[in-house]
Amino acid sequence: MKRRYVGYLYMAPCLAILIVLIIYPLYFSFRISLTDFTFGRPFSNFVGFDNYVQLFHDPIFVQSLTRTIFITIVAVFVEFICGLGSALILTRKFRGQNLIRTLVLLPMMISPIIVALIWLLMYQPDFSVLDYLIQFFKINPPMWLTRPPWPLIGVTITEIWEWTPFFTMVCLSGLASLPIEPYEAALTDGASGWQIFWKITLPMLTPLLLIGLLIRMIDVFRIFDIIYIMTEGGPGDVTSTMSIFVHRTGFIYRHLGSASAASYIMIIVITILTLILIRLLNRVGSQQ
Repeated sequence: MKRRYVGYLYMAPCLAILIVLIIYPLYFSFRISLTDFTFGRPFSNFVGFDNYVQLFHDPIFVQSLTRTIFITIVAVFVEFICGLGSALILTRKFRGQNLIRTLVLLPMMISPIIVALIWLLMYQPDFSVLDYLIQFFKINPPMWLTRPPWPLIGVTITEIWEWTPFFTMVCLSGLASLPIEPYEAALTDGASGWQIFWKITLPMLTPLLLIGLLIRMIDVFRIFDIIYIMTEGGPGDVTSTMSIFVHRTGFIYRHLGSASAASYIMIIVITILTLILIRLLNRVGSQQ
């Protein structure tokens, strides 16, 4: 009994920090989400779950949720495919391999604000390098940040460019840790490269890939900085995601009750998606 209490005593500082920095803010924000609290008003009234119900009747919120899911699915899928493909290429021995690896991982090391500014300049119609390359093939470049649906596509491309190296790094580390014996046995049996990839490489990489998908899915779902720098959610609400909606509602319109409710809806959606991926990860782990 004494040893058990000593263990709790050692955990007490960490639990205190957890309560102060995480649990209490969550409780406080949830309590606000049940009121009509607004900056500048001296009093707030308890409204229960009316804020949550009104959000789902708000077309701007529903569209923001839909766009967030769209960006998350498209960005994570493309990052996964490109990251896995580039990792398979970079595992081969060739001259300048280390330099190429460094250059491939470079976008991930740049601040998201700098990345947003770089691509903001690349999307400008007057001096855009990207538009010049498109015009080289006798194609009229789109209005990247002014005419729908191109602003949403533009910010998605920016997100993919910055974070594809994350999957490249994850896949490179996974490929470097794979045992060589199954490959030797497959080559002895005359398996082709495609068969080796589908039957050996991909199944052994699956747990690591699911962890990478989980991390990126959570990160992309709360995307804010790139969109805020490039478009501020515009033009209109074309690129307004959940995070942009919460920012506008809470800090521009000052409706903290509705903003807190929207934040908790974000938490619920992320939790559901996380539980689905964790269940898949556990299923894959049990099969192996």
